[in-house]
Amino acid sequence: MPIMFTDTWQGAKKRPAWAGLVTIVTEEVLHVSYGPILRPTSVRGIVAPGSTKGRKGAPEPSTGFRVSTSKPTGNPLALRFNARNTGRIDLDKGHIMALELGGPDIPENIVPQWSYFQRTGKWKRMENAVRAAAEKLYDQDATKTLTYLAVIHYKVYKDVSRGTYDGVCVPKGFTVYTIEADATGKEGTRLVVFEDDQAQDATDDMMALRAMKKADQLDSTKLYPDITSHGSGKKQKLTFVETGQSRAYAPMPVAYTPSATPVVTKLTIDASARYSLRPRRPRPDLGSAYGSEEQPN
Repeated sequence: MPIMFTDTWQGAKKRPAWAGLVTIVTEEVLHVSYGPILRPTSVRGIVAPGSTKGRKGAPEPSTGFRVSTSKPTGNPLALRFNARNTGRIDLDKGHIMALELGGPDIPENIVPQWSYFQRTGKWKRMENAVRAAAEKLYDQDATKTLTYLAVIHYKVYKDVSRGTYDGVCVPKGFTVYTIEADATGKEGTRLVVFEDDQAQDATDDMMALRAMKKADQLDSTKLYPDITSHGSGKKQKLTFVETGQSRAYAPMPVAYTPSATPVVTKLTIDASARYSLRPRRPRPDLGSAYGSEEQPN
């Protein structure tokens, strides 16, 4: 398992010297169809709270799984195309160790995460709680540190080299620990602050629909007469006028209209056609058969 150490934070900025390096453990999956896939298995580093105001977009994951639907850059990690890897609207480029906690903005610290889970759901609430705990600890004793440790769980396969692209690249869940250390570096007990699977939420589906609608620049209520709109902006909801399946997805009605000038086709029969290849039998000569002499009285 390759291990990397980095003091990178975001852009040209580095992590503070007192926080040390972030350790990222990765593993390489040699897939039969997609080749080598490098995926992170754990990220560890001392929490260094910081502001991410004005930051640029996050890089694509090191696995090559494209989360962004934008045009890929020159980064070779973003160029692994296949039928299942053309950009995902309902997934985000999630930092395993958040930038707000001092995590590095590099592909090895990025994994696909469901949008709601990552932005405002369980994962975001955990990140906020860890940051608050670190700030409180540092205010009480500047000699102490709080270490963040995240373990990434993936779908288990009997033969991972033949797993699906999503199953190999998208984490199934995470376990996150915080570890307090004193001025000498002696660590205390690991405290589990998160242990759960990530799952797609109905909110993710709505995000995808809104993104597609914006991209297409279409008004659904005008495109489909049986769909009505309630509210506006982010609170807009689309519902069917009638219950059951929308007529928008029903097959188009087919009506037969006779032509005003019908075309008449004449059938011509060839009288010389022969339906037997056998030669005609000669007609019998009835006169010679019965004779021509007069009968006696």
